Amino acid sequence: SGSSDRPRDGEEGGERGLDDVSFEDTESGAILRQLTTNAIAGAVATSTLLPNTTVENVVVRYIERATGNVFEVDPTSASKKRLTNTTIPGVREALWHKDGEQLIVRYLTDNDVIKSIAASIGESFIEGGERISELEVTFMDDDIPFITSQDTRDRILYLTQKRSGGIVGLTADFDSSNREVIFESPHGEWIPQWTNTTMALTTKASGVASGFLYFVDEDGFLEKIIGDILGLTSNIHPDGTTVLYSQSENGSVSLHTLDIVNRTRETIAVATLPEKCLWSTRTGGIFYCGAPVSIPNGTYPDIWYQGIVSFSDSIWEVDLSRDTVRLLINPTNAAFTEIDVIDPFFGPNEEFLFFTNKKDSTLWSLRLNK
Repeated sequence: SGSSDRPRDGEEGGERGLDDVSFEDTESGAILRQLTTNAIAGAVATSTLLPNTTVENVVVRYIERATGNVFEVDPTSASKKRLTNTTIPGVREALWHKDGEQLIVRYLTDNDVIKSIAASIGESFIEGGERISELEVTFMDDDIPFITSQDTRDRILYLTQKRSGGIVGLTADFDSSNREVIFESPHGEWIPQWTNTTMALTTKASGVASGFLYFVDEDGFLEKIIGDILGLTSNIHPDGTTVLYSQSENGSVSLHTLDIVNRTRETIAVATLPEKCLWSTRTGGIFYCGAPVSIPNGTYPDIWYQGIVSFSDSIWEVDLSRDTVRLLINPTNAAFTEIDVIDPFFGPNEEFLFFTNKKDSTLWSLRLNK
């Protein structure tokens, strides 16, 4: 982070040009494309109207990690433009509202203070022949350990630490207004999720510690969903009916589902971590995952979180209703590059699967042939 806590306007930064290169898997028809060469800190896909038409076009907005500038890229043509000139050096994370106009920006100061900013893209103006906007910012509390949003992405859920120990869970609008305390917990090591139907807390994962997943009810009480699982990490379906979770075993990881209503469990034929996966909301029982071609022996997920181990993933479609797994693309074969998938998200209509490569924080798209 820079020496100043304040974002600065007008500093130059920019995405280098990217050749329009795409890679198609002949069997699945999926098309892989690298959308940025510079590191990003978070992205969202939204629809815009093509100029002077009623034709909707998918675009991805992302924040550049080095500068904090917001860019927009067309996943079909890979053409891009800069939208803002407000400089926020060293952005670590950006959480976007679904409209692509509001976001939460997070970075670390030189004194290791976590700064969180509620930002929105302001009115545009012409500067140097370029139509540009400034980010309008509001600083939130310091040292917020985790922020997440609902799948519908209208509000955020975040944790703050109590002076007496433990944490408080709050919800707020994306501009950090209308805050409401939802729950309190004496235990502070939680990772929150917020689906369309429930809030959930998973204990921070380690391959040498038993993990637990709880749902939070309307009164703030915790209901245990899964417990006593080494290295537990989880990814809950937006409708709250199924949990995708991983387990550490024998120096590797295994992937499972839990049907919350029937309490039945299944093991998935693809071994990976659930945060590398994304549930379809258009087709029941389907999710997409980046899964390592091989998993070196070790303590998971610890050594992957710490960056000691990096994966080379293939991308798979898993259909629980048909009990099938389908390889969509192996980037090493198709693009001669290794991708360690993180932060997957869909574009409108789930035509595109977008994700970040953990190795260099670049943004990629996979056009799904449905």
